Amino acid sequence: MKTIFTVIFSAIMTVAYCQSQTFSWYNQNNSSRNYISPAKDQGEQGPCRTFAAVAAVEAICHIYYNKPFSSGTNGINLSEAEIYSGCSGYGASTGSASIEEALYYIDTTGIINESCFAYPDNSPFFRTDCLNICPTPSYEVNIPGFEQLNLNSTGSETSYY
Repeated sequence: MKTIFTVIFSAIMTVAYCQSQTFSWYNQNNSSRNYISPAKDQGEQGPCRTFAAVAAVEAICHIYYNKPFSSGTNGINLSEAEIYSGCSGYGASTGSASIEEALYYIDTTGIINESCFAYPDNSPFFRTDCLNICPTPSYEVNIPGFEQLNLNSTGSETSYY
């Protein structure tokens, strides 16, 4: 019995002292290293799922390449407007793509940088001017697929990775 208690106590203490009490990619280790791009105003439309999917891809890129976000040249800033527009086939002026549709688009087509096809600062937020997408984007990001993960037995919570 004493051996079992010692093993369990040692495991608990190891976990308690080896893991950080807090962690955030937004402000990693309480430093100025921010891997999460700043929030963007999506207006009074419905593209929140598109914005969420694009923000997740931006964060994964920042983490993978160990490039904290900044408004300068370090940050990867992708174009939500490319998906939430009449150009992708997934946007609509009254709604947006699901997270799965947005990730599928990024997987199969790729997504360009924000400065190449920017989300409008004011209404109308839905863009149909597809000819204004710059022909040579600074960069284009593709993801190598994604999978759906149900987080509980009822399947009511879904996550993508």
